[in-house]
Amino acid sequence: NHGLTWETPQMTLHLDPWFTVRHITGTPPTTSEAAVSPWDNLRGAHFEAVLDGVWQVEGSLEEMQGWAGAWDATTMTRSAALPGWGRAKLTSGGRVDVARARVTSRYSHISTQGDSLSLTTAYAPMQWGGLPSPLTFSGEAASFPWASVTWVQTNGLSAQTTAARWTGTERGPTGGSTESLFRQTDAGWINVGWRNPARGSLGLLGGVLRERPWTGELATDSVGQFAWRSWMSLSSAWRTASNQL
Repeated sequence: NHGLTWETPQMTLHLDPWFTVRHITGTPPTTSEAAVSPWDNLRGAHFEAVLDGVWQVEGSLEEMQGWAGAWDATTMTRSAALPGWGRAKLTSGGRVDVARARVTSRYSHISTQGDSLSLTTAYAPMQWGGLPSPLTFSGEAASFPWASVTWVQTNGLSAQTTAARWTGTERGPTGGSTESLFRQTDAGWINVGWRNPARGSLGLLGGVLRERPWTGELATDSVGQFAWRSWMSLSSAWRTASNQL
C-alpha cells in the first residue's frame, strides 16, 4: 500500500510520506550535558516511478532533528559530517539538524539471449553490496552524483563502469558551508566479475581518482597532489561440493 498512487498509460508513480518520532533518554554523545528535549524526529517523503515500462526512478527527501548515535558521533569529532547524511548543523544541547536528498534512475534492456544492459544515473550512495566496504561504496555514505553502465550475461559474467564525484569534509580557503566550498574528488572505476551460483565467484575492481584543486592550487602543486592515482582490488570465493568454504 502507498500514500498516493498516480497512473497514466506511460507512468506509474507511488508517493509515501515519512514521519518518525523517538523519545531519547540519557546524555547525547555530542555533549556532556543531559538531554534537554527528549524528543527527536525524522520527516520526509519517498517516491517510486516507472516510465514507459523501462525507466525506474526512486528517491527521497528527508530532514532529521535530533541526536546522533554513539558510533556516528565518534566520526563527527573533526567535522560535522553525519554518516548516511552528509554535513549537519550542530545546535544547542548536542542536537543535530540535517537534511538529505537521494534519487536514482535506471534503464534496463534484456536481449533475446537473456543478457541485460542497464544505465544508471544517481545522486545517492552507491549501495555497494552488503559486505564491509569503504564508506563511499556503502549505504552509509552521503549522497553524491554518479553514473554507471552495467552488462550482465547469463553465464555469470558481468562488467560495470562508473564515473563519480564526491565531496569530502576539507573546507576551502573561502570558508562557507555549501557543497561547492568543500574539497571534491573525481573518480572512475571498472568492476568485472564472474559468478557460479553453485560454487563461487571472482571479481576485479580497479579505477582512478584525483582531488580537485581550488583556484590557484594547481599552479603551486609541486608534489602531484592533484594528479590521477590508480587503485585495484581482487576478490574470490569458492565452495566445495560439501558447501564448505
